Amino acid sequence: MGKQVNQQNVADNAQVLAAAILGADVPAELLYGIVDVVVKDNPAVMDDAAGFEFLCWLQLETEGVEGERLALLNEARQLWRDPAVRALAIETVRTRCHEELALNDVE
Repeated sequence: MGKQVNQQNVADNAQVLAAAILGADVPAELLYGIVDVVVKDNPAVMDDAAGFEFLCWLQLETEGVEGERLALLNEARQLWRDPAVRALAIETVRTRCHEELALNDVE
């Protein structure tokens, strides 16, 4: 029972972390986010595990951030320390980038 709760917790936390990395709380017009960076400038980074992880980490920069976004980023930075949460969140972000690349290829 405990393990299932923990796995659900990891999944929930990974969603929070992925949302923070993706800037889900930021209006699209204000966000030049990781998906844009990867899709427009550097699709190859998705094949570089360390590079992609670092790019994800950069999205959690708190300098100059205030209010609710700062609270979210601080929580996300705490979640980042959990390797299982981090791995799942990064995979979620990578999937989102792949989806966006596929959409761009169709257009």
